[in-house]
Amino acid sequence: MMRFKAHRTEENRIWRPLEGLKNEYKVEIEKQKARMTREKNKIEMAKKVVDRYRLDPDYKLLHDHVSDLLASCLKLDLELLNSGKLKDISLAIKWCPSLDSSFDKQTLLCKTIARKVFSKELYPEYEGIEDVLRDRLRKQVLIPLRAALELPEVYIGRKDWGSLPYNRVASVAMKMYKDKFLKHDEERFREYLEKVKQGKAKIAAGALLPHQIIEALNDADKWLSRNGREWWMTCLKRGS
Repeated sequence: MMRFKAHRTEENRIWRPLEGLKNEYKVEIEKQKARMTREKNKIEMAKKVVDRYRLDPDYKLLHDHVSDLLASCLKLDLELLNSGKLKDISLAIKWCPSLDSSFDKQTLLCKTIARKVFSKELYPEYEGIEDVLRDRLRKQVLIPLRAALELPEVYIGRKDWGSLPYNRVASVAMKMYKDKFLKHDEERFREYLEKVKQGKAKIAAGALLPHQIIEALNDADKWLSRNGREWWMTCLKRGS
């Protein structure tokens, strides 16, 4: 009996690591399947976008105009950044989608913008190399401009919550990211909101539309609703 137990113990000692390897192998297989599924979905979505661009003249017109506008603004803003004229930089970078974001996957807008910012006339060496163009757009245009404007997406992306300048966060972004701010930087964020409440700090309302201001009045934390009247007056002045 003792020999049998010793044999089983030795057998378990040998097989347990193998079972662990087997489980790791299963996990890796599942990860590969998930990656393949995501890639397949990405390709199918891109095909739909290309087909719509090719077959829908209204969509093509909209896509071309939006990409033209963003590309021209980004090129000008990059020149302003390089010349040190930060105050003259537009907010085009704020509305330009990030590479591989949900919006970009559904429109392929970044690919088109990259082609226009780094046109084949000026950069013939990049013709036909789409991934290089998109990567260059991200590294040489999107990242520097977002950093220059201190957009919250820059700090959120690198998880640098402690350095996030809340006084530079626009009202729309404040509404969008307030839960993240409370989760990752609650003390600093509530301190900032208290200053807003006391009138020692403000939340920019330039981009808020009337219905968004009214919606803010029902905010659960009431931190947006406190600024409702001021925002409404700003909105009226902007429209006059």
